[in-house]
Amino acid sequence: TNSTTDDADWSANSGATFSAGTGPSGDNTSGSGTYLYFETSTPIAQGDVAEVASPFLDVSNTVNPQFSCWYHMLGEDIGYLTVDLNHRINEGADGVAAPGVGTQGAFLSLGASFNAAAAGDRIIVSGTGTIDGTYVVTSVIDDNGVNVTPNFPAPAGPVNFVHERRTNAAVPAFNDDLDLWQQLVVPLNPLLAPFGNGGSVQVIFRGIDGAGFTSDMAIDDFEFRDPPADDVRAGRRSHRHHLRR
Repeated sequence: TNSTTDDADWSANSGATFSAGTGPSGDNTSGSGTYLYFETSTPIAQGDVAEVASPFLDVSNTVNPQFSCWYHMLGEDIGYLTVDLNHRINEGADGVAAPGVGTQGAFLSLGASFNAAAAGDRIIVSGTGTIDGTYVVTSVIDDNGVNVTPNFPAPAGPVNFVHERRTNAAVPAFNDDLDLWQQLVVPLNPLLAPFGNGGSVQVIFRGIDGAGFTSDMAIDDFEFRDPPADDVRAGRRSHRHHLRR
C-alpha cells in the first residue's frame, strides 16, 4: 500500500521503465512479469520520498522470522532505498482513555503489556466516534498504562486500540548503479528483540529520489518466511537482467 503522507507513489509495471539509462528491463522472475517501481522523472524532485508498505505480518508464533525482496537500482543519478519497520506491539479492545491536565492524558489497558513501550510510540484509538485518532506516548506509567499526548477530549472506555512503534532505517539507506536484480534478506529477531518479538510487523520501503531522472528504483518478489534455524541467512545476492538499449 502506498503512503498518503509522502511525495510520490510506487507503481506497478511490466517490461522496461519509461526513461533510458535507468530502471530494469523486466521483472526479477521471468522478465515479463510485474514489479513495483518509483518513477523519478519530472515533476519528482531531488529528495522526494515514495513509501510503500507490506500488510502487517504476524510474528507472534515464529522462531526465525525474516523477509526478503529483490531490488534494482540503476542510473547515474540514483538516490537511496531504505527499509523501515512498523511494529504492532499491543492491540486490544479494553483500552481506557483518561484525560489529564494540559496536553497530556493517560491510556490504560489491563490486557496490554506496556513495559516495552517508549516515548514516541503511537496509540491508535478507533471505533469510539469521539476520541478516535493517534496519540503519542510520552512516558510509561506501568505495565498497564502510558502517558500520551495530545490530551483526550473526554474519558472513554473500553475502546479498541493498537500500540505501534516505527523504526526508521531498520535497514540503513543504500544505493548502487548496477543493472542487477539483487536480493535483500533481513532477519527480524535482532530488530524486534529490544521491545519483544511478538505482535505483527509492517515492512516499509522508502525510496528517496536522486539528483535527476535516471534515479528509477524497483522492488519485486517480497517474501515473509520463518525458516528453520539452519536455513536462516542474511545479506544480498544478485542476478542480471540486461538494461534495454
